[in-house]
Amino acid sequence: MTTIVDLDTGQVLGVVDGRDHTGVGAWLIQRPLGWRLGVHAVAIDPSAAFRKALRMWLPRTAVAVDHFHLVSLANQAVTEVRQQLSHQVHGRRGRAIGGDGSFEDVLGIGAVLGT
Repeated sequence: MTTIVDLDTGQVLGVVDGRDHTGVGAWLIQRPLGWRLGVHAVAIDPSAAFRKALRMWLPRTAVAVDHFHLVSLANQAVTEVRQQLSHQVHGRRGRAIGGDGSFEDVLGIGAVLGT
């Protein structure tokens, strides 16, 4: 299911079954030409299907990734880099618990606390 929302007002403009370019394209083509020409910017999730529908029916419209998906992609990229660095530094996914396994040791703060 795809929900189409006015970014300025938050009003739901339409709901389309599926997440492919044909469903979104069919919804867009049903809008009057004047309405489509008045659309200047669109925020979408980074789906190739949505981009295809926009290229077909709103070719002059600026396209941006919506906030939720942008933050999600950024978090995913940071996690991947962190995991790669951890593997390079430690030769495994993470740091093994060493020492006596105490609370301070597990948190890695034993040296700070002087224990």
